[in-house]
Amino acid sequence: MIDTEVNAKLGANLRRYRKQKGFTLHTLALATQADKMTLMGIEKSEVNPSSNLLQKIAVALGVSVDDLKA
Repeated sequence: MIDTEVNAKLGANLRRYRKQKGFTLHTLALATQADKMTLMGIEKSEVNPSSNLLQKIAVALGVSVDDLKA
């Protein structure tokens, strides 16, 4: 799978899990100490998150990093 496909899946999964948890982008930004615009960019497949940020997102959402990437 090429990077754009991986990023598209990651973005879609992030949005789905975030909404399932009832988080806004602002809430997730606070929980992960990340910038809201960065999270929005990940959801739109415009930003490649660091592994550290992916781990923080996964913990905040109660899922694994593999779940986010699946």
